[in-house]
Amino acid sequence: MDVMNVANIYTALQMNQVHSAVQTGLLEMAMNSQVQAAQNLIEDLAAVPVNPEHLGNNIDAYL
Repeated sequence: MDVMNVANIYTALQMNQVHSAVQTGLLEMAMNSQVQAAQNLIEDLAAVPVNPEHLGNNIDAYL
């Protein structure tokens, strides 16, 4: 093997590592975004107002 082949192999391995690191970073960003969206949905569900006790106790029936 000559020096150029070794250099090419090393460069290819480094590029593969960089590519994997970028993919992992993007995946982490997407997952963090989904976590934040899920937390917002859960917070919105907890904020649903409860009707006052006097509502819904009587039925108005007109004949």
